[in-house]
Amino acid sequence: MKHILKQTVFCVFVSLSFNNAVIAANNSHQGHQHNNKPHHQHNKHQHMDHSQHSVVSQAPISVMADHLHHKDGWMFSYRYMDMKMSGLQQGKDDISHSDALQKYMMLPKNMQMKMHMFGLMYGWSDEVTLMLMTHYLSNDMDSVMRMNNSAQNHGHMADMNMPMMFSTSSSGLGDSKALVLVNLVGTADYRIHYQFGLSLPTGDIDQTAQTPMHQHAMLGYPMQLGTGTYNVLGGVTGVWQYQQLQLGSQLNFDSPLSDNEQNYKPGREWRWHNWAGYQITQCLNMTLRLTWLDKANYSGQDPRLNPMMMPTADPSARGFEQIDIGLGVNYQIGQHRLSAEWSEASQLKVDGMQMANREQLVFAWQLSF
Repeated sequence: MKHILKQTVFCVFVSLSFNNAVIAANNSHQGHQHNNKPHHQHNKHQHMDHSQHSVVSQAPISVMADHLHHKDGWMFSYRYMDMKMSGLQQGKDDISHSDALQKYMMLPKNMQMKMHMFGLMYGWSDEVTLMLMTHYLSNDMDSVMRMNNSAQNHGHMADMNMPMMFSTSSSGLGDSKALVLVNLVGTADYRIHYQFGLSLPTGDIDQTAQTPMHQHAMLGYPMQLGTGTYNVLGGVTGVWQYQQLQLGSQLNFDSPLSDNEQNYKPGREWRWHNWAGYQITQCLNMTLRLTWLDKANYSGQDPRLNPMMMPTADPSARGFEQIDIGLGVNYQIGQHRLSAEWSEASQLKVDGMQMANREQLVFAWQLSF
């Protein structure tokens, strides 16, 4: 709740700061366009802005492939995502590290993932848009390890558990995606489109790091940069708009085609975004997003990992179901869009033992031309 209040105060502050200047500037710009363009060209421009570039039509920045572009239209996007995870959960319940160390020798304590995402969209026609995405990852994880030592205690040997902390990291290019977006229905008030594509295994799955156990230890599944698999992607998006209000929903799936070179593959994934957006000024809107995510366990196993040592090496401890809520802001100035969104996830249940708390912050810039 404290984070939501902070984000709300930030958004209201931005709104009040830019309100008068933005309205004046846009009214002047629109008046100039109205006086210098034929009537039929003006209407066409309004319709294009309403469906693609108007601030009221913008979804939360964490929702990908939410719109199409007109023929020969381009959009470049850059997103920076910072996600933090901490704590442990087993099934539906939290578990302490001291209790979890009775089962595993090593445990994740917290993890931070920083992602730089680059996207390109091109309007092949008014009905079809092509989309490419790739990203650069930087992962850092703090872990705790149970050290079994023997100590002399009044002439007797006693076993003592002495946890120690250590850190690992990985970085590099992640997997890439190629998508085709196809319009089904499009009016001034609502639109529906579907998307399909392929995830390409451009991310490395051979990341190692120094640990107390080994100089070049193979890192667990969350610390790898990619999946090593070709994945089928698909989804459908629906958006309804009325004056300053937008309501949207998007259902996506991600399913690997076959095992990677290490004889395992990640589980299929379903993601369901639902959001509401409200236009505060002609250039500023706020969004509220609710997302349900369901991921299945991995099948197969990386032979270089021992699932008995740590839960991040266990392919049967990768599935989970979660709900996350996000609060965002979009600011449109000409062909540029600046966006930010904060979100926090609640794990409904996890398979095995996994990190429990997830908090994410996204900043983005988009250019349409």
